[in-house]
Amino acid sequence: MLRRLLLIFCLALMPTTAALALPTAPVPTGPFNVSSAELDKVTSSNVKPTELKKQGILANGLSFHDDRLQYEYPLCDAVQMVEVDGRQIPDTTAFLEKDSLVVSVRPNAATPAKACISRVVRQKISRGASQGECLQDYQVIKDVDGEPAKYVTKYEYFYNLSIYNRPTLECDRKVYGSAPITTTVAAGKPFIITLTRESFGETKELMRWALTTNGAGKVRFGYTFGAPSDTYKFEIKPGGNAVAGDVIGWTQKVESDSASVAPVADTKKSPTSLSAAPIIGVLVFVLLVAGAAEYWHWVRKKREKLETPEQEYQRVQKL
Repeated sequence: MLRRLLLIFCLALMPTTAALALPTAPVPTGPFNVSSAELDKVTSSNVKPTELKKQGILANGLSFHDDRLQYEYPLCDAVQMVEVDGRQIPDTTAFLEKDSLVVSVRPNAATPAKACISRVVRQKISRGASQGECLQDYQVIKDVDGEPAKYVTKYEYFYNLSIYNRPTLECDRKVYGSAPITTTVAAGKPFIITLTRESFGETKELMRWALTTNGAGKVRFGYTFGAPSDTYKFEIKPGGNAVAGDVIGWTQKVESDSASVAPVADTKKSPTSLSAAPIIGVLVFVLLVAGAAEYWHWVRKKREKLETPEQEYQRVQKL
């Protein structure tokens, strides 16, 4: 009984890698594919520099495994290495540990393993750092309706996110130019977007959106900023079981809307003096007409008072 307990205790202390060790794949007799391979490391032959030039790409190889066997083969001299979207992988330095691969192998008697790798298709890059436009599995491209030069309060802005699957180590468009890194969109994927703002040394969450990309890999949301601040921060991360730290974001500076709608004073002319000039002219004209009428009325009355009845009769008759 004591021996059995000691044996169980010793087995429990053994490294877990020993229990997970896989048998080595046998020498192939024909071409075959490993469809669910996980890369362990990139290998290189320990040969002299003079021999390395002769061997060329055969000096490099891949060590990988699936759920049954462990594989290690050099690359064939005419190997094809591509991403899942068809773009070429330039050399083995682009590979990372735990990359998901589909590997095609064929017999090759000229190599120590009696086989070589004829084609590698990387299905998914191993998780890399989240930064810039890069989540660990996605590229996120942002634009805003109207592309405003500045942001102000009391105005609703609409943010549009285009999300692509991330098949390569690189991700930001600064590497590839203005185009996305791939045409493979992340359709029907959940994401969580939060908006925070710092105030008096405390970060406060203002809004949270739980969104799912449409068939084109896009999501859209709007927000109206209530107060000016340069500490607004948007963050986006995958929904579901997201890996800790798998989050990217951007900051937003917002100004008061009064700066954009305040009228600009015209210092070249006075609106008051221009509008008063016609009115003054009209008043002067009215006064002149009224004065002339009054003067004519006074002259007439004076003349009528001094004339005789005969003179009045003659005047009326002429009229």
